Amino acid sequence: MTHPNRKPFRATAASALLVLALGLAVAQPALAALVKLVTMPSFGDVESFEISPDGQYVVYRADQDNDGAVDLYSVPLRGGTPVRLNEALPAGSQVEWVFEFSPDGRRVIYRAPQDTTGVVELYSVPIGGPAGAGVKLNGPLAA
Repeated sequence: MTHPNRKPFRATAASALLVLALGLAVAQPALAALVKLVTMPSFGDVESFEISPDGQYVVYRADQDNDGAVDLYSVPLRGGTPVRLNEALPAGSQVEWVFEFSPDGRRVIYRAPQDTTGVVELYSVPIGGPAGAGVKLNGPLAA
């Protein structure tokens, strides 16, 4: 669900991980210690993130593979290997800011110019990936 008062989050890799870890401690009080979820490269920034409705995953937008190329990722909240959810994007493109979870929390819905530069379309992918398991939700768009 989109929260009308939510503001975009932009931080350095270190502070983003701290926020993710603090969010984890609040969302999962049964965990005794903070868990580092992602190790970002020196150029990497977490742009935004959300915890899945079931509290099992963190889904986030980051440029962790290529500087400035913002993709969508998920990682289990208890730790594990991050998985890129979107397929490769055209050069200079990125996943849009807003993404949502399906009502059952098993899929992530996002917007991106994934197939054609400058044409933002709607996609759905399983929360655990892989990117190739995603489907386009909209029909053909006029150019």
